[in-house]
Amino acid sequence: MKPGVQDAVHELIGRIYEAGTDPACWPAVLGEIARAVHSHSTVFACGDFGTHAIPFLQAYNLDRAYLQSLHDYYADLYPYRMPFLQHATPEQTFHGAQVLSEPELMGTEYYNDWMKPQDMHHVAGVWLERSGDRITFLNVERPRTQGPHGDGELRTLHTLGPHLTRALAINRRLKGTGAVEGWAEALLNGLDFGLVLIGEFGTFRWANARAEAILRQGEGLRRWGRRLTTSDAAQAEHFARMLDNAVRIGLGRGGAAGAGAALRLRRPPLPPLQVLVAPLPAGRDGLRALGPEPLCAAVFIGEPGAAQPLDADALRLLYGFTIAEAHLAAALAQGRELAEIAASFRISWHTARVHLRAIRRKTGVGRQADLVRLLLSGPAAFAPRVPASPTASRPIA
Repeated sequence: MKPGVQDAVHELIGRIYEAGTDPACWPAVLGEIARAVHSHSTVFACGDFGTHAIPFLQAYNLDRAYLQSLHDYYADLYPYRMPFLQHATPEQTFHGAQVLSEPELMGTEYYNDWMKPQDMHHVAGVWLERSGDRITFLNVERPRTQGPHGDGELRTLHTLGPHLTRALAINRRLKGTGAVEGWAEALLNGLDFGLVLIGEFGTFRWANARAEAILRQGEGLRRWGRRLTTSDAAQAEHFARMLDNAVRIGLGRGGAAGAGAALRLRRPPLPPLQVLVAPLPAGRDGLRALGPEPLCAAVFIGEPGAAQPLDADALRLLYGFTIAEAHLAAALAQGRELAEIAASFRISWHTARVHLRAIRRKTGVGRQADLVRLLLSGPAAFAPRVPASPTASRPIA
């Protein structure tokens, strides 16, 4: 490596470690890598081809629509993954023709529908990590007219490889991996309602244990690739609009912050799922704990009759509810209808409405969907649950 090139690479290595401590620097660093190896674009990603998750994705000079389509579909078609999973070693560099012949590449859907429209033809890269079905890699791409990457450019990528691996490890540690993250995950997995976190492209990012169990059943709500959808086609479009609206609000691009939407998802002969879609606040670094892509929305999933109610004593302490109001609020959080609650508590519908108005006044929320979201995301949701007592169906007025 010539002295001038070597100095530039050493400076670039320093910038890589800056991105390790500040993920916002990655796009600029990936741009410098592209220029260092005379390429048009860069993709730096970690993908799990078993779970269809992309825990890490950064890119330079990719159109946002193509980046979203990579999340949604094309990542699963990445044509170089099998050679890496089968034969390659970490921090091994490659150019595309070493892995796939040009006719093989040009015959793939990934090339024709994702690479070619972006004027990508020649690919070089470095495989960084491999664990089970998960791989981490950096690719650089350039047009066909530039010709394939040369040995010098591959040597540059090889030099950068170990530093990219270490910088990504720093990212992971600073994002809260280890004891704190494990504690939080254990807490969320202990909830008896489902919780799914949604990223900025409307993509599935994480689910707690209860949500995973519901999604595996595929009744009412299911995963389709990296997205959530309904098993009832007639409700799919409405649910997709709910998700899209929540993500837009979470990103600060419209709507009223804090607004949520609820839907009963049909799954005969089982009782319908009670689903609440709520935006997550924009601009909070804490919501980036699962990767650089912001977490923008949460989907709460309730199965009527399956979950123990929120602890009424906790609700009384938190919100100043009366005993009657606390029991009614806990029942609402289970996804039950007000008329059903009134009947089971042996009170009139009018009395139930009076309690509901008091609950809204004390919590400061007007819409029932927002009330349920507040209850399910508040401290009472994390308090130890107790089985419903025999008095649960007695009059509470």
